[in-house]
This record gives sequence, structure tokens and C-alpha cells, in this order.
Amino acid sequence: MVKRSIRTVAIAAGITLVGVGTAVALSTSASATIVGGATLSPASGGIDTLISAGSSGPCAAPAVKVRAIARGFGFPATANGQIIYAPTTVNFSTVSPMLLPLSNSFRVYAQNNGNTALVGAYDVRIQCVNSLGSVIFDEFQNTMTWTTPGNSFANIDSATFTSSPTVVVPPTTAPPTTTPPTTTAPPTTAPPVAPPVKVASPSLVGTVRVGSTLACRTGSWTGATALSIRWLRNGVAITGGTRSTYRLSSLDYLKFVSCRVTASNAGGAVAASTSALRVGAGIFVNTRAPYLTGTARVGRTLTAVRGSWSPVPRLYSYQWLRNGSAISRATRSTYVTSRTDRGKNISVRVTVKATGYSTTFRTSKAVRVS
Repeated sequence: MVKRSIRTVAIAAGITLVGVGTAVALSTSASATIVGGATLSPASGGIDTLISAGSSGPCAAPAVKVRAIARGFGFPATANGQIIYAPTTVNFSTVSPMLLPLSNSFRVYAQNNGNTALVGAYDVRIQCVNSLGSVIFDEFQNTMTWTTPGNSFANIDSATFTSSPTVVVPPTTAPPTTTPPTTTAPPTTAPPVAPPVKVASPSLVGTVRVGSTLACRTGSWTGATALSIRWLRNGVAITGGTRSTYRLSSLDYLKFVSCRVTASNAGGAVAASTSALRVGAGIFVNTRAPYLTGTARVGRTLTAVRGSWSPVPRLYSYQWLRNGSAISRATRSTYVTSRTDRGKNISVRVTVKATGYSTTFRTSKAVRVS
């Protein structure tokens, strides 16, 4: 085996951890050896994309932990920039390539750095380190390019990225000067690659009701070079459900929704699913209360304006009230006041319905009939 050259990075005393997924203030005296490329899965996406970083090879001794960093515009101006995968033994390997599921989206990293816009090239590296994370032995590199409209955090929802791994070209050697042997050595074959191994199971995050969005956490894997996601409804694949998040619709009401993660490499593919969760009814949000128009006098017509709701209901119904009690057969959107209403307070109760949502009502302010 060819021994890798090792150049260490010394971290100054007084390390301050700002928080999970945030930068660590470090000072370095040298740069480590870039021994291969890093791939990002997916290779392109947006500000809320959940990303996994994969190395083209394993770490070499004496490294005992792995971490990942990103350096670029808006991130800390230190040698180690923004920590995006804290030093850990989870997913660390000295025998096969590593896959690191980043714990946060880049929206979180942008917010943690003063709501910075993400602009231009970012140097993303997977680093093989010692137990304290104070010495870097080898690195795997990727260039991530971000585009934010207007270069402003106000447009961060529209930010997108692409990525490309660094290609490491091995050094060339001069041809041998000795005469080659007359016998030919038998061809060698590479050992078979083992399929990925699941370390931690996938899981769902979010509120399980119509109108809410669920996120699929891919879990942890060793030996995986790519991860894919498939959302399931009662065990059947949902059309178009291949992203890390899924918005629950009325089609999911009272159904069981889960997420299946497939990890793959040259040796094969392995799948694991989250628990299936039953989807409950969504909740209407009344953004503007119902109100009445018209003149509150005997014999005049009052009209109910149903207000504003999110999402838009499929059905509205009305019940007019006199001093808070239902008026018999007064269930239209208009009501003609009578002598019985003189001196009374008239209001209307608007009820909204839609498939997959809980029936909800709001009552308007009352008007006094003269």
C-alpha cells in the first residue's frame, strides 16, 4: 500500500463551539493533503435541500474521526470556515468511502452567519482528523457554486447550487529502464465492493396532518455513494414523491405515509423505510373574520361576507343569529330583518368545509337593528 504524505493542521488553544452546525473559531499553520474528490448528493438543489457529502476513498491512519467544512462568501473568514459536519466517529471508515448526511440545510448556515446571501464558489471539504479534531491528515474536496438572485438574503428562497468534485491526478513516474521480465504476471482483480450498511434508520420530521410538510431524514450509512428518497402512501409509491420534503394533501387524509431511503454503491443497493404515520385532518386558518354589510333597520337586507380562509374552503354555510341564538330557516348569505329583530343584535356564523380538513366556523360582529 502506498503511504500517504501527512501534513498536519494545528488548531490554536481556546476552541469555542458556537452551536450545532455553526462555525468553530480556529487558526491553522498549514494545509492538509487533498487525496481525492468529494461528491454531494444531490449534486444540485436549493436552499432547503438536505445534502449528503461522500468521499472518494477512506481515511488513513492515524485519523480516527471525520468532519466536513465549507468556506466561501459570508462564512467565517478562518481556515476552517463553517463546520457542516462536526468531528465524529459516526460514518468514519478506514476501509471504504464515507457518506456524511449534513445535519442542516444551507439556509440554517446562512442564518447562523448573520443572514448572509450565498454567492459564488464554496470550498467544501471532508477532513480526516485526530480524536480532538485538532490535526487534519487528509482531505477530500468539492466545489459548490451558489447563485442567489440580487446577491441578497431577501431572495434566499430562490437560491440554487451546483457542485463538482475535485479531480486528483496521481503523480507520473518515469518508465523503468530495466528490461521487463519475459513472463507475464497473472491479471489481478479488485476485491468485490460490499453493499452499503445502515447505521441509523431514516425518520420523519413534521406535523402529520393535511396541509403540513414532512421532512425525510435519511439516517446514517457506511459505504454508500448515493442516496435516493421515495415517499409512500399505504406502501405504494407517490407520483413525484422523490424529494426530501413532502406536503400532505387531501389524498393522504386517513392514509399511512412513510419515506423509503435507498443507499447504493458499486456493490449494490440497500433500502430502509421510516415508520408509517397516519395523516390527520388539516386545520383552516381564518385570516379575515366574516362581517356584515347593509343597513341594520327593520325591513332592510343584511349581507354576510364570508371573510378569508387558508386554504380556500370547498363549501360555505351560513346561520343567522339573534342575540346569539339561531334564527329559524335563516341559512342564506342574506337576511331581511323583521320587527322581531328591532332592538336585537344580529350576527352571522360562517362554517367552512373541505375534504381532509376539520370543519370550522367563525361568527361575525353583531349589529343592532333599529
